[in-house]
Amino acid sequence: MADEQQEPTPAPKASSSLVKSLIILGIVILVPAILGLVTFQFVLRPMLGKDSTTQTEFEYDVIPPTAVTLEFQEDQVSVLTDDPNVSSPLLIYQIAMVCKNAQTASLIQDRLPHFRAKILQLHRNRMRSELNDPYMQDTLLRQSRQEANILLRQFDPHGSQEVLDVMYTKFTIFDL
Repeated sequence: MADEQQEPTPAPKASSSLVKSLIILGIVILVPAILGLVTFQFVLRPMLGKDSTTQTEFEYDVIPPTAVTLEFQEDQVSVLTDDPNVSSPLLIYQIAMVCKNAQTASLIQDRLPHFRAKILQLHRNRMRSELNDPYMQDTLLRQSRQEANILLRQFDPHGSQEVLDVMYTKFTIFDL
């Protein structure tokens, strides 16, 4: 019976503690390595750009060959200033609209006073600091395009007329 009650040998405990140590060491090394690879794959690689083997494609707003450019005559509006003692400068501008086709240009030409009045309304009574800002100039052009397309839909609700782009051909603030 004395043989049956033997104490456990320390060797299995050593191998058990050795396995635990290897598992903990594996977790300590593998988890950060996997997290690093995942971070590189999904965060850093997209920030660094695409592979050099793939060719990047840029999307441009394509202007069709049937597009017609319609240039408006020069207009001027008064500009507001921060100082009431200074005379109001004048904004002298001229725009051009890129129309989808000749029918659109013809419709705009027929209803030109409506389009000029709407664009004049967008430019009237602006602060000089606003008009000197390039972002504001782009905003005015986008608004002009939107308003022109709204007017086109009012004049011909079932038509396919569209203004593709509006640009300044002249934009000057003239101090008096």
